[in-house]
Amino acid sequence: MYFKEQNMDNEYTKKLNEIQKLKKSSLEDYISFVDFVMKWYKVDTTPPPIKRV
Repeated sequence: MYFKEQNMDNEYTKKLNEIQKLKKSSLEDYISFVDFVMKWYKVDTTPPPIKRV
């Protein structure tokens, strides 16, 4: 029984680590994505010149 509990703990820890990794990587992805979007947005913040017809 004790061994089984230990095993469960290990599985739980593994899962927790995976989740932590996922969170971290997704956060990093999100930050880089936001960074990319901000850069991209900065490039084209000026409105196009209005063409007078």
